[in-house]
Amino acid sequence: MVTKNVSSIKYYKMKNKLLYIFMALMLCYFNMESLAQVSVSVSWGANQGKTSTGKSFGINCNRFFDPNVTNNSTYLSNLQFMNPKFVRFHDWAVNGWEIPGEKGWMDANEEWNAAKVIQALTPFKNNFPNMEIIMNIAQWPTKFMIDPSFNANGYFGRFNNARLRTDKYDAFAAWCASLLTICKNNGFNVKYWELPNEQEDLYPPTNTSSNNAICEIYRKATKKLKETDPTIKTGGLSFTNDNGVVEFLSQVANQSFLLNGQTAYYVDFFAQHIYPEQEGSGLGQVFNGQLVTDQKIYDNTNTYFETAQVMSNRASTYGTSHNIEKYLDEFAVSYNDQDIVHSAYTTAVYHALAYFKGLLGGLDGMHDWNDINGGFGLQDDSYNLRPRAYTLHMLTNHMIGTLVNTSSSNIGVVSY
Repeated sequence: MVTKNVSSIKYYKMKNKLLYIFMALMLCYFNMESLAQVSVSVSWGANQGKTSTGKSFGINCNRFFDPNVTNNSTYLSNLQFMNPKFVRFHDWAVNGWEIPGEKGWMDANEEWNAAKVIQALTPFKNNFPNMEIIMNIAQWPTKFMIDPSFNANGYFGRFNNARLRTDKYDAFAAWCASLLTICKNNGFNVKYWELPNEQEDLYPPTNTSSNNAICEIYRKATKKLKETDPTIKTGGLSFTNDNGVVEFLSQVANQSFLLNGQTAYYVDFFAQHIYPEQEGSGLGQVFNGQLVTDQKIYDNTNTYFETAQVMSNRASTYGTSHNIEKYLDEFAVSYNDQDIVHSAYTTAVYHALAYFKGLLGGLDGMHDWNDINGGFGLQDDSYNLRPRAYTLHMLTNHMIGTLVNTSSSNIGVVSY
């Protein structure tokens, strides 16, 4: 008896159409000879009513702001290999939160450094002209905060003195629009704009006053963005708190304004983030009194299907006037950022299951956190691809199309 973990794609050609079945084999114990005895049945005419697109298998690019990374030939080669067609640009370092003294794309006056923006994003334009992009503006600069002397070491600015001053709402909106102007004038194809990022600690959604404030900040900023470029889509609030999604959508989802004589909505999409508990922290560890196993890690992906269903229901419940897209635009096997967690082979299977369960639950797309990082990254800091990068390569290159019903003769084999 041996232990084996396999991820593979089998190709089938019928009526001149390539159909693909992705089989994620859970870690299981079996005779190697028995692998050949596993049969997968495909009901070619049984459409599940779900179609995967380029948006289905997205990633976060968290070093997009750094020209040293985006101009690195190995980074670009790896990105071409993974072939994501829908990426989200997000990192707090753009505003200088994670790296003391590092202002990302901001100059000494906390205005956008256009030269650095252009240097960082030009490789994306040149190498990935058809890539769809979400630009996240995580927060406002310190000069707009209640306490402008706020120390960036204060963990992402999640304290009351980091709130946006009420007399700076319009200034923040103009600040956001100025980044859009730089992108637009330089041919960067950024058509999705999202703000802010995970501000539920700073603006608790269950507090009416706080919720009204963050919704007003969002409205002013998105209105200014769309006035700058009417072709873009806007969304938010990228909460991890489920209550925040409800409060946001119930207030803003159907609100609109006149733009060049046409109705423009503030919300074209909304997003949530999911990081499971520490079950993903590794085999052999104990979590909540239970031994962590591969099977337990894989079973956690059911969360994505359940969350996707809830998000889909909310989009239809609150977005009665127009279609609202739904994105789970940050997810990972665990919030534990140790290399040993995200370089494990289990992530290759976990992420395949997560993507498909989100798709089957009704999401328009998901974004793996993230592209390059010593902890979470699809690549480590030395640009070495981790196991799930190969999963992403298979998904983006071979798994775009209509999902049909499949079944497996082995409970340890999940087929799509």
